[in-house]
Amino acid sequence: MTPPNGNDASFPLRDRGEAIHCALIVPLRARSHKEAAALLAKLCSAASVSPSSSSSSSSSSFSSSSSPAALIDPLLYVGLLATDAADSESEFFDVANLDLQPFSSEFSTAAVWQALGQQAFDDGGPEYVAFCHSTAHALSLLEHDDWAQHVGRDFTTLAETLAGYSRDGKAAAATTLQGFGCVALLHEAQEGDGDDSWGVVLHRSHLTHFEGRVLPSTPLMRPDKYLYYTYAKVNAARVSASDMLSAAASEGTSDLQTKDQVNGGDGNKHHPQNTGQVDALQNYLSMQGINVAALPPSLDVVVPSYRVDSSLLSGICGGPISANQGTVTHVVVDNPSKVRSRVTAMHMQLSTTTKPVIIHVNSINQGVTSLRNRGIKASGADWIVLQDDDVVPDPALLQAYSCVIQRHVSNGQKQLPLGFGGMIHFPAPYNGFTAAMRMSGVPNAFEIAELTRTPVWGCTANVCMRNGPWLPFVED
Repeated sequence: MTPPNGNDASFPLRDRGEAIHCALIVPLRARSHKEAAALLAKLCSAASVSPSSSSSSSSSSFSSSSSPAALIDPLLYVGLLATDAADSESEFFDVANLDLQPFSSEFSTAAVWQALGQQAFDDGGPEYVAFCHSTAHALSLLEHDDWAQHVGRDFTTLAETLAGYSRDGKAAAATTLQGFGCVALLHEAQEGDGDDSWGVVLHRSHLTHFEGRVLPSTPLMRPDKYLYYTYAKVNAARVSASDMLSAAASEGTSDLQTKDQVNGGDGNKHHPQNTGQVDALQNYLSMQGINVAALPPSLDVVVPSYRVDSSLLSGICGGPISANQGTVTHVVVDNPSKVRSRVTAMHMQLSTTTKPVIIHVNSINQGVTSLRNRGIKASGADWIVLQDDDVVPDPALLQAYSCVIQRHVSNGQKQLPLGFGGMIHFPAPYNGFTAAMRMSGVPNAFEIAELTRTPVWGCTANVCMRNGPWLPFVED
């Protein structure tokens, strides 16, 4: 399939200080015409653009009137979504004077991303398109002068890293891989935002791998997670360096998590293990000289926490290095009424992390199994590493899991194990009680990986599970 507009699929490797030229796709949810107009005015002001004066135009973009602070010349593509409490549809969508694209209330964010993303790429303007999940998300991006530079560096890092997996030791040109991949955009979620939603940035060459579409006609999960984790399966996804930590106020079982929200599928209910899109990405990389078999598996970390000890959690979240660029650590917190101050302290301590972390906080105490399940549902990775919140992980832990997974894959096993059990070493006894614990044999359960090569179960303080329909865990 030829690239959009007949352009070549390879692009010059971007200078690390250069901002990308990017359009923004924004689903605008409002309860009335008045609210929609007010939100639109905020967007236009932040982006230094003004609505087109031509009401007869079918385009939903806005022409630029001046260069915004972000050092890019963005085009805004706004999709108007009515909420359940909106005015009557005939009145609400009487917005020809605003020159934006209306979507009836049954449409979702995925529909806006597909329709307006397709239009943005077809218009032939920007190389990249940022898919935001809300007006608040778009505004948070436009408020930061350097977000476009960070995303440009992220795509360059993706290209350089993939080039390091060249076949037969031959150096693959990173320039041919520039723009390949998906960069997630996270922001401080607002109260009422949904659970763990993501914005993403894609290059126009994305359409060559997805049969000319932004999303498949029948997405297998929420669009943000689907795009991110599909690329993560070929080590071509990363969270933007502009914001590695997520945390936000929440209600019900939503999070005190940060970063985003999008309408779509139900967690891992339809977790895609092998899709046509992944095959297309692998075939493209193989044609570029990349040894696809050597690429590390997609892998996330889930940590349930009740005590919320910042010193331990910072070591878990910021310590082990993953071979996969898309690895995200999900910390799920229980007992919020008693540990709210600790969550705030943890957020502060992790605010400078160089590894992506999402903090989820339950509004009511639900127990450790529920915590693990919530973290698993938030992930779309092929493998989930479960850890307790009181462990001190070896810096090479995630790479060790990646190596053992790849070893089983390279051996040609048709059926991969459901998981791998890790070791948990207890400190040496330091008093009578700890000595008695050691003598009782209780710690042996945590050291099962040293006792047998084929355990029938693993301790959830350190275990790697293959994601699939057998997860999440059964809750009593």
